[in-house]
Amino acid sequence: MKVLKSYKPILLTLVISLLTVACDRNRRDPGYVYFPDMAYSRSYETYTENPNFADNKTLRTPAEGTIPRGY
Repeated sequence: MKVLKSYKPILLTLVISLLTVACDRNRRDPGYVYFPDMAYSRSYETYTENPNFADNKTLRTPAEGTIPRGY
């Protein structure tokens, strides 16, 4: 129990320090982005050019045999 009592002030100081650092005045800044590829899409817009295809079109026709929803 003596060991726990000696670490208690250090632990309390550490927790208070972390809470103080976590507070931020700028609410529009999201902080760190851990998975930027999920937060910011790399996809092409519907009607823009796409160099991945020979005709440079992004909007593709559906595959043969595709059935629209509701039919």
